Amino acid sequence: MNFGLTSEQLALRDHVKNLLDKECSLDYVARCDEMGQPPREAFKALADHGWAICEDTLRYERLCLSAARIGAARQAFEFALDYSKNRIQFGKPIGSFQAIQHKFAEMKVMLDSAQTMVLRYAWLMEHGQAERGDTAVLKYLVGETYKSISDQCLQVLGGYGYCNEYPMQRFFRDSRLATIGGGTSEIQKNIIAGSLGLR
Repeated sequence: MNFGLTSEQLALRDHVKNLLDKECSLDYVARCDEMGQPPREAFKALADHGWAICEDTLRYERLCLSAARIGAARQAFEFALDYSKNRIQFGKPIGSFQAIQHKFAEMKVMLDSAQTMVLRYAWLMEHGQAERGDTAVLKYLVGETYKSISDQCLQVLGGYGYCNEYPMQRFFRDSRLATIGGGTSEIQKNIIAGSLGLR
């Protein structure tokens, strides 16, 4: 069975295109049929616990996505940092100008803080202490950090950052999904406020 893109997507274009261009197989259906249907008793224990099961899955998903987004933010940071050391303007590298230096100092703080939050959340999950509010804090902080870093890095590259020849435009596009997909930043703030008893 083949699938094609039905609309142009702003973020993750290459990833989705690669997935959808491949031949998809439904062989797993046959394997499930061979196993037979589980007894009804197996499902009774799970009745009325669907959202709790879903939330556990979301916690893990948000941890994995957050780690990936920190990795992408770090790649954008390193690319722009290297560019700023090599791009000569007014006879010297643009990284020698204080305005650019301050951008990198701010991004370094954001990046390290968000990475620490990912490690903290992984520890909470490992010890069974991750709460819904913690998950929202993680998603909000990492998503906004990735968005901010990709925006500032694109600014450092100037017009080159906006060109398809440079990877910065992809970081910029993909970072927007971090604050939209899987619950917007605004929804995460609602969850955080609720976890503080503010309803």
